[in-house]
Amino acid sequence: TILIIWSCVETVIGLYGETIEVPCNNGNNKPDGLIFTKWKYVKDDGSPGDLLVKQAQKDEATVSATDGYKSRVSIAANSSLLIARGSLADQRVFTCMVVSLTNLEEHSVEVKVHKKPSAPVIKNNAKELENGKLTQLGECVVENANPPADLIWMKNDQPLVDDGKTIIITSTITKDPVTGLSSTSSRLQYTARKEDVESQFTCKAKHEMGPDQVSEPETFPIHYPTEKVSLQVVSQSPIREGDDVTLKCQADGNPPPTSFNFNIKGKKVTVTDKDVYTLTGVTRVDSGIYKCSLLDNDVMESTQFVTVSCEWMNIKIILSLGIPKITSLTKHRSNDGKHKVLTCEAEGSPKPDVQWSVNGTNDEMSYVNGKATYKLTVVPSKNLTVSCFVTNKLGEDTKEISVFSQKNEDGTEQAKVIVGVVVGLLVAAALVGLTYWLYIKKTRQGSWKTGEKETGTSEESKKLEENNHKADV
Repeated sequence: TILIIWSCVETVIGLYGETIEVPCNNGNNKPDGLIFTKWKYVKDDGSPGDLLVKQAQKDEATVSATDGYKSRVSIAANSSLLIARGSLADQRVFTCMVVSLTNLEEHSVEVKVHKKPSAPVIKNNAKELENGKLTQLGECVVENANPPADLIWMKNDQPLVDDGKTIIITSTITKDPVTGLSSTSSRLQYTARKEDVESQFTCKAKHEMGPDQVSEPETFPIHYPTEKVSLQVVSQSPIREGDDVTLKCQADGNPPPTSFNFNIKGKKVTVTDKDVYTLTGVTRVDSGIYKCSLLDNDVMESTQFVTVSCEWMNIKIILSLGIPKITSLTKHRSNDGKHKVLTCEAEGSPKPDVQWSVNGTNDEMSYVNGKATYKLTVVPSKNLTVSCFVTNKLGEDTKEISVFSQKNEDGTEQAKVIVGVVVGLLVAAALVGLTYWLYIKKTRQGSWKTGEKETGTSEESKKLEENNHKADV
């Protein structure tokens, strides 16, 4: 029992279910000539009610209560009132009356009953949270407390604060109609982020009876869409003819996709409930570009070059005679100025096959005396890096070229024209200066020979001015 003295009325805090000790005048209650000590209380309707009387000459007290207190009250040696099995019904004012030969004193005490809540529990958990979506995460509950407990939601041991948008916390308090004890529940609505996949959520209960109690941590799967696709070639390197090559497509979404589209050298193949596609017994012809993408989004894709090597006894001789080699990769505008024409020239025997890393119009192809020429017309809407990949059964080669959109290239051409004009002006100025210097030198030599002044004749000065005027024009 905890004793608190407020003004003239003492306050005692007792524990629910235990014996409550209510002191009489803080223990100083045996004046000279003591006749008896009496305890009484205020009933629910405000009327007084007697509990017991202890005569000074007798060892036992006489219980006068006729209600529920009859079997629960007794008096201690120091005249304190003892109330067994404390409950919230005992939260009232009790008064001890001390009667002596010379005086009558009354001392009132207010009793409050506290009970520590049960441990907090998170229930009604969400099965999963969705990235960026406000979702009810769960409900935290503590029961049978007095006064009611306060609940605080925590993420990674840091308190969550209701902002009315991304975090919403709603608390309610209910009372048991029989015991009067309070239960507190708190519902958390939370907007998850991708990094919350490893976050731990707990609920802390704070109460006057302390210490704080914390629930078991809960984690939640976070759903978020795929942002990146990755294609892997699962095979020993180098890949040789006759090997089996497995292509594995992965995506960073959660849950990860289980079905994909594979682009096998231009042919779309859909696989369901798996993320791999296997090429069996590959040959040189299987060298080339392979892609994979999501079923519902072909734009989100990943690309890999697969190169199949071969083993020959005279491999060095064969490679030196016919292995493909790109000798030139250039670009220029079409005649109408609306397209870009890429030209890839390669040597090799047998005739190399070509693959471009972007789609376009194959204008023409020629193969003469071991030299192949391939042209591709494209209309780039943005800056691109285009690869030309050539292959035959002896090997392969690849080169890249940067292709700018029409808008960016026009800006580059304008810059080139400006630079050209500036350079031309600088050259013209230099030539005028040189001409002037040669003329001055010549006129000075004539002056030395004829005895004329270094400034020259008026006629020569006039001609010099005319030359300078023409150069400025």
